[in-house]
Amino acid sequence: MTKVNSVLCMLLVPVLWSLTGMFARLTDWNGFALAGWRSLFSALFLWFAFKTLFKSQFSFDFSRLNILIAFMYSASSTCFMLSSQLTTVANTVFLQTSAPLYIAILGPFILKVKTQKKDIALVALTFIGLAMFFLNDVSAEATTREFVGIILGAICGLCWGMYLMLLKKLSFKGLPLSTMVIGNFLTVSYCLPFMLMVDMTSDGLFAKNLLWAAVLGMGPLGCSYILYINAIRGVTALQASLLQCLEPLLGPVWVYLLVREVPGFWTFIGGGIILVVIIINSVLAARGKDIIPNRIS
Repeated sequence: MTKVNSVLCMLLVPVLWSLTGMFARLTDWNGFALAGWRSLFSALFLWFAFKTLFKSQFSFDFSRLNILIAFMYSASSTCFMLSSQLTTVANTVFLQTSAPLYIAILGPFILKVKTQKKDIALVALTFIGLAMFFLNDVSAEATTREFVGIILGAICGLCWGMYLMLLKKLSFKGLPLSTMVIGNFLTVSYCLPFMLMVDMTSDGLFAKNLLWAAVLGMGPLGCSYILYINAIRGVTALQASLLQCLEPLLGPVWVYLLVREVPGFWTFIGGGIILVVIIINSVLAARGKDIIPNRIS
């Protein structure tokens, strides 16, 4: 793959990720049901794709540590879906991009790395950004729903940070292919009761929801990682990291165009601070080193 094609493919990755919130708004299912159905499609799609495209590299690893990593992957994905249905997509996306905050805090304990001064400064800025999300004015009846959505978004970021740290701790090379497949099947396992509770009697409604779940599973959660794997070797770590910053910018735009969902004023301020932190961290950290994606929708 040429350099230009690699950059173009890497550019499509955050575009696909950014469509998650918009597609989720097109279904009538609750967060658990939608998370389960989309993960089922994603697991089957990735399993087939990895076995076809990366046959020599793909094999299932059911060790306890790999299952733990898969669970963090699954928990982050599910919390993202739940959060996006309880609060604005902008809140969810920016809260998940705060994963570097948890890596900086927990890294010294899990990875045994020394905290640097720049890490402390970036953590402080991220905390300030996160605090801004709680300053938005919402109606009294929406307060609890919004608060739960924000908390789930923060948990999503924590789980993704744990996922990245555990990968680093186990010295995974490249992307852990089987972890993605196992993680999606784990989501299906604990979301199965909700998946079976959806209304299947209305053929038209069920078919519509199933279609969008399939699109979510094979698009933002499937094709994006196929593109990522093929493009990462042709771009620098800094290019890959910065291109991924497009996702939190595009996600709220698609949802606004679809349902006119407008993020709160403090979401713009807090999200902007977090985005600046991500860019600074990417510039400081990505000096010719291979990286793994810092987002998952």
